[in-house]
Amino acid sequence: MVSATSPSIADNFPSVEKTFRNSRILVGFILLMCPVSVFLGLCMFILVFTTIFPLSDFSGEKAVSAAMWCFGAFSMAAMGFSLWPYGKRLAFNQAQFDTHGIGFQLGTKKSPKSMYIPWDQVSAVKHQRQGNVDYYFVLGRNGSSVQFNNYSFLRAKTIARDVAARVGQSIQER
Repeated sequence: MVSATSPSIADNFPSVEKTFRNSRILVGFILLMCPVSVFLGLCMFILVFTTIFPLSDFSGEKAVSAAMWCFGAFSMAAMGFSLWPYGKRLAFNQAQFDTHGIGFQLGTKKSPKSMYIPWDQVSAVKHQRQGNVDYYFVLGRNGSSVQFNNYSFLRAKTIARDVAARVGQSIQER
């Protein structure tokens, strides 16, 4: 039996030395939490109605309680719907070091963004912090660049450090 596999970045770069992917356990946990949080949101929304009814026993305290349950229900459901695309992106992203350069695969399966930069073409590795996000840039001599952050890779700093060490540079602040 022949199994059909989707082509990966390794098909284009055959001499892979090291591959960085996000933890499959963590990605699986994030994707598992999506339907769980939507389900909890629905359960919390049911609690809104059990708090309000019967109307003959309605008070200001119950109105505040129902409003809090409603806000919690909305928050849990919104978290479930927003974590799904994040988990899918985390599952897809990878960086592969080979003897000739580094290949990045970012984006999603439907909209992949692949880039390969040979080691001798890496001009700089830069870092920029905005808010609570660390952005890293691998710049090529021909003007090409790859940008990734700690929402693309859970170990983004390790990847940037390894690229900089491989080309004999340090990470520069932007």
